[in-house]
Amino acid sequence: MKRFYVALGKGIVYPLLYLCIQFLFPLVYTSVQATLFLASPEAAGLSAAAAMAQLTHIITGKLMAISLVCSLITIGLYCLTAPMCRRSLREHLWLYPMASQDIVPVLLLGISANLLLSALLEWLPIPAQWMSDYEVSSAWIPQDLTAASFLFVGLAGPVTEELCFRGLLFTRLRQGMPQAAAALISAILFGLAHGNLVWFLYAFPLGLVMVWIFCRFGSVWATMLFHIGFNITGLLIPQESSLILLLLLGCLGTAGCSFWVWKRTENAT
Repeated sequence: MKRFYVALGKGIVYPLLYLCIQFLFPLVYTSVQATLFLASPEAAGLSAAAAMAQLTHIITGKLMAISLVCSLITIGLYCLTAPMCRRSLREHLWLYPMASQDIVPVLLLGISANLLLSALLEWLPIPAQWMSDYEVSSAWIPQDLTAASFLFVGLAGPVTEELCFRGLLFTRLRQGMPQAAAALISAILFGLAHGNLVWFLYAFPLGLVMVWIFCRFGSVWATMLFHIGFNITGLLIPQESSLILLLLLGCLGTAGCSFWVWKRTENAT
């Protein structure tokens, strides 16, 4: 039991650091921005409601850039923990190399998984209140594809989350508990970190899938590729796409690429 709590303690530090950065930096930025705006001549002639609306518009417009900075800060702090643990960066973050011929199949697996889950979520009987909360949360995400949104959602976000939940959290948890329990805990925390029940519905099973990919390849590079493929597809897929087509392509791609991963890593422990 002592090993369990030691492993849990070592692992939980990293998602807590991740969540602290995600909360504290936007809070500090918003406070500074609000102070500067309210002290500016532009806000002098506005009512309280109008000033708040203008301030919300300014901050919302920079939300992706703020999130990108949060991710970069988190990645930097994770890298700094390597010498503290007396490990190389590769060993600490599980950045072990993977074969070049596996890059495209793993990336395609992430793309296919997005198509499949996008279709399935449309057909699931999700409670109206959950969907309402999801729409409120999604309203903060800019609909236009910008450089900041692409860099954060498509690249920096996946890299940060994979370093946190697979490279650092899962690997520490499995040192003191069965691998299945470590996978379950890390996937639950990954789902909860998304902060919305609808997002949890796909983030939790995705967390389990990415643990499987991580264990097959023994490298966080593999889960980063999968996650990047998944997120970029979500940014680029047209909203009016046929659900039948998404389901068909998603099923075929997921089955084919999963088979590739399984065959390529048959000897994985």
